[in-house]
Amino acid sequence: MKIAKVESIQRRLLAYSDAAAYLGIGTKTLRNKISLGVLPFRPKRIGSKPLFDVRDLDNYIDSLTEACR
Repeated sequence: MKIAKVESIQRRLLAYSDAAAYLGIGTKTLRNKISLGVLPFRPKRIGSKPLFDVRDLDNYIDSLTEACR
């Protein structure tokens, strides 16, 4: 019986800690920025679990890069 090799799956939705790491900030900082409305996105919910879409995070990073030009 051969076992198929499974390639790494890249997640599109990230928990608070992973999203904060992706942005290079602390989890508490991310929570504060969300509650203050500083960020242009909010987490999506699957059940009761808040998750961040990587595309929202990328768009936010891109907007920062464009503002620096």
